[in-house]
Amino acid sequence: MTTLTPQPLLEQLDSKDPNAVLEALRAIEKSAEIAPFLPNLVELLRTGETGPRFVAARILSEAALRSPDTAAAAIPAVEQLLTSADALLCGRAAGSLAKYYFVARQWDAISALLENDSETVRKSALSTLEDLAEAAVDFKDQDFAPVVPSLLRACARKGDHYKKTRLAAARLLVWIIIRQDKTSSASYVMDGVDLMGIAEVRAELKSLKRFAAKQGER
Repeated sequence: MTTLTPQPLLEQLDSKDPNAVLEALRAIEKSAEIAPFLPNLVELLRTGETGPRFVAARILSEAALRSPDTAAAAIPAVEQLLTSADALLCGRAAGSLAKYYFVARQWDAISALLENDSETVRKSALSTLEDLAEAAVDFKDQDFAPVVPSLLRACARKGDHYKKTRLAAARLLVWIIIRQDKTSSASYVMDGVDLMGIAEVRAELKSLKRFAAKQGER
């Protein structure tokens, strides 16, 4: 791992040139030593150009996976971004928080994201959790069971304003079903609810099976 000298990079992060900022961010990302740069990364999330903003969000997300204790210092500031009028920034913050909360096993905080008034927050959090589930090689190493109650509550919400959230929650439940090798089961109960009885879950499973069948025909 490359050892960084913080001061030159800190000065570069304050540059008015987005390319210079990106260069500094890539050096930080490659090194994975983020602790000296946390305030700067958070500030870039707030005010940076699009490119640096994306890279800063990615660095914070990956930091959450490597070291929740290190990432924790930035979390209060990132949480404030959930109310940003910038939908892209709000979504990036929600995704980073979902990853941090999952690794830190803060299930109540995940529930709060999934019940947030903002559809952008809910969808971004669910999308991040779905990516984690899809990427998990060994499901036992990334146990999504504690998230199931929140997913079930999301699926139970009514109204068109919650439709996309229900669909996103159902997709994550399908990944849980896949990881448990229950896709062919007529019934699979978690937390007292038969997942196969949820309309959105059934639809996602049917879509998945149709896709698998088409792939098999090639």
